[in-house]
Amino acid sequence: MDERRIVQSPVEYSRGLFQRKTWGEGSLLPRVRAIEPYVRGKDVLDLGCASGRRRDDWVHGQLAEVTRTLVGVDLDRDGVDELNERGFDVRFGDAETFRVDDRFDVVFAGEIIEHLDCFRGLLDTARVHLRTDGRLVLTTPNAFGFSNFVYRLRGKVRVNADHTCWFCETTLAQLLDRCGFEVDEITYLRFDAPGRLRGPIAGLIRRILPDRLAWSTLIAIARPRSGADDTPATSTTP
Repeated sequence: MDERRIVQSPVEYSRGLFQRKTWGEGSLLPRVRAIEPYVRGKDVLDLGCASGRRRDDWVHGQLAEVTRTLVGVDLDRDGVDELNERGFDVRFGDAETFRVDDRFDVVFAGEIIEHLDCFRGLLDTARVHLRTDGRLVLTTPNAFGFSNFVYRLRGKVRVNADHTCWFCETTLAQLLDRCGFEVDEITYLRFDAPGRLRGPIAGLIRRILPDRLAWSTLIAIARPRSGADDTPATSTTP
């Protein structure tokens, strides 16, 4: 299996007035609250789960508190070993090619598709591991979130060095359709911006903008299309 370079640090860029310097503890909790209704009491496969594993608000750790069963997948070999030692069920694998002979109620792909160069591979992995009535829950940055334009005024784009693309609600829906999914809903992650200055200004701007511009993260809920080829392949994991 191709063990890819994993980039942890963001690209260098000039910081703007509205940009937070760090993602503090607790900043991932709005994401967890947004997806919790879809995963509570479910059997869940979490693709790309090791990122943030030492944070108190680590998403996979929060999911473990509300799911019935939880299996994680990640390319970070050290992270996988560490998490298994901590008692989590995490498998080493590439989200674009990972296969096990099991199916789940939910496949969660949180902030991972924008890191990849084979979107169909990720969505095929999700589709073949979903039960007939299962759901894909996918989050990714919103290309047209207004903060991206604010940050760009200072010259360099605000983007993680490992990102390969941006999606909007239209392009994401088109991709899901092409890859054998029916979209139930595409919505947005809503949160209160931190900071005494940044928070009130961002809140005021968001109140006058449509959601497609106001919020910086897309949430897509989709189901496998009836008749799509969804037979799991032979396991490629240890």
